[in-house]
Amino acid sequence: MYGLMTALVFNQLFFDQSNPAMALIAAFGVYGVGFAARPIGGLVFGMLGDKVGRRFVLVTTIVLMGGSSMLIGVAPTYESVGALAPARS
Repeated sequence: MYGLMTALVFNQLFFDQSNPAMALIAAFGVYGVGFAARPIGGLVFGMLGDKVGRRFVLVTTIVLMGGSSMLIGVAPTYESVGALAPARS
């Protein structure tokens, strides 16, 4: 879902549209950084799940994912804050 949203929506909302191809590349760059960080989160939360319990870690990750998805929805666009928009998303 986020990959599709990156291609269709995020590049238009959070990046400069004077060069749409670069906006698309920048949006997928941000998506790629998040995708590359997933294994690190898996290691951290995997070890945490062994120590404090898997149910707690499951609830924590669901809340974190829901919260970050909600924050993307209320993040300011490029038109309102300029180049600061990608940093806040």
